[in-house]
Amino acid sequence: MATGNNIIHFPGAPYAGAALQIRVELLLMPEPVWRRLLVPANYSFWDLHVALQDCLGWMDCHLHMFSLDDPVTGRAFKMGIPDESDFHGASEVLPGWDHLIGDFLRPASPPILYHYDFGDGWQHEVLVESLLEQVGPEEMPCCLDGTGNCPAEDCGGPPGWAELRAKGLQLDTFNPESVVFDDPRQRWRNSFGPK
Repeated sequence: MATGNNIIHFPGAPYAGAALQIRVELLLMPEPVWRRLLVPANYSFWDLHVALQDCLGWMDCHLHMFSLDDPVTGRAFKMGIPDESDFHGASEVLPGWDHLIGDFLRPASPPILYHYDFGDGWQHEVLVESLLEQVGPEEMPCCLDGTGNCPAEDCGGPPGWAELRAKGLQLDTFNPESVVFDDPRQRWRNSFGPK
């Protein structure tokens, strides 16, 4: 029978019950496109990537990368999918699935950049607005607010999208309640196979 002296106490899961309220804005757009979402602080950068894809309406068919500074050392680095081809410096990218966003993102930190589709060059500013404690897992992730519609994939980046909009392309109004979030683990399996 175990006694109090020989019980091993394990620390709880990092950031259990904590959430980050994040605002992401697509830069260089002819009209504002932004979202406010709530995600678990123990999300990996891969998980955050999936949530950003889902709430913005991207199709996740191109490479992505986060550019940020370490909050402790100030060293600049990249998170995403490492690639030996070194396409756009991808060999210098740390694997996003190995790093928790709670270790790097703070409400007082400067915004980070989320790059998607290196050919079209979509850039998003990601700002942590607040850290919330004791949020139930059933409440996350969720899209709280936003405006503007995501551009079409492969339209030629901000200039191509502006051209399509100038030609009178009609868009529906964005509704945060219509956002459906995929399981990041399933997205991983679909992209890379079993982990």
